[in-house]
Amino acid sequence: MARLVSLLVASVAVTAAAAGFVHPGVLVSGQRIADIKAAIADGVSPAPAALANARASPYANTSWALQGPPANLSITCGSYSRPDWGCTAESDDGAAAYLQALLYQLTGEAPYAAKAIEIMDAYSSVREYTLSNAPLQAAWGASKWARAAELIIHSPAGWPAASQAAFIAFLTNVSLPLIKDGSKANGNWELSMMEGAMGIAVLTEDAALLQHAVGIYRQRIPAYYYLSKIDGDRPVEPPGYPNTNWNGQTVFNASVDGVCQETCRDFGHTQMGTAAALNAAETAFIQGVDLYAEVAPRLTAALEFHANFLLGAPPPAYLCNGSALKLSLQPTFEVGYRHYATVSRAAPLPLTWRHVLTQVRPMRDEANVLMMIHETLSHGAPGPAVAHGAPAPPLLPAEQRPRW
Repeated sequence: MARLVSLLVASVAVTAAAAGFVHPGVLVSGQRIADIKAAIADGVSPAPAALANARASPYANTSWALQGPPANLSITCGSYSRPDWGCTAESDDGAAAYLQALLYQLTGEAPYAAKAIEIMDAYSSVREYTLSNAPLQAAWGASKWARAAELIIHSPAGWPAASQAAFIAFLTNVSLPLIKDGSKANGNWELSMMEGAMGIAVLTEDAALLQHAVGIYRQRIPAYYYLSKIDGDRPVEPPGYPNTNWNGQTVFNASVDGVCQETCRDFGHTQMGTAAALNAAETAFIQGVDLYAEVAPRLTAALEFHANFLLGAPPPAYLCNGSALKLSLQPTFEVGYRHYATVSRAAPLPLTWRHVLTQVRPMRDEANVLMMIHETLSHGAPGPAVAHGAPAPPLLPAEQRPRW
């Protein structure tokens, strides 16, 4: 029966693609939902464990208490969230709305849909984002809000049309103006903005906006990840704002292929930018634009480069000018691993596989509420593609691994 459902959804997806936009189609497609449900029914790893992990998350609690928005309906976010008037609250509420919308699609349990709708309705009246981090906060919010709204609208949940319209008006009138043209800031800002803009484009079936966001994405990726065979001895500068800060990285050759503009800043921001890059590529792919293939050499190099150090490899002296890496573990790379290693089979990514298997999936709650929320549930792959036949390298001894 699970296989039949998968085939039926695939047929619907093909028909939708021929007509224009595919729905649901922001990060998680109808075909993907059918595949996850089939894997859960058939007991195919990692789906059953990922579902249990997601259900146990506080963001999946159907008694979730709204954290925001502020009473004045102004989300005010300074640098490093100082001040934080509604910023963390929106991130938490957005994560809850998306995760519960996803769980509703997978389980059909109505309380999940009701909670997602309640949260989105509460944010429909937000009138502005303010202060220096407003564009980034709007981007993080839009990335989750568009996913949640897309999953609920294209379901039997019964969200009233007037409420849908009010929420979409919030996204198009308040969020979108802050993110649609990117920013002259670090790559994680701009890639998060494009993820959010693509989500809104799909939700509203705005083909011009999707094309616009894809264009900015195509410019930013080469300026965010270095690749020697294309770039030579100097990284690409993003159009319109030269002198990008590579945070102390001065060596540019094949030894650092995949290094990110923010690697030497810290791995936290690097993983945020990479998650946004992968999420945006996934949404575009669902809609028939194969950004994955266009940026494959850079993104696959970046995934393996950073997974290597997250697994504990000692950094060479030529990386970050010999400075210590600022490591942190974020619940991401599943989206990229699934596509490149098992869908397109463009690269086996053995280090990335080892990273998600041993470091991401064991997390108690696999969520960084900015844009990385239970990726193993939505995009977890069962294992290395048989066609590659490349085993993952052995782990370092426990005493040599990073302590998170």
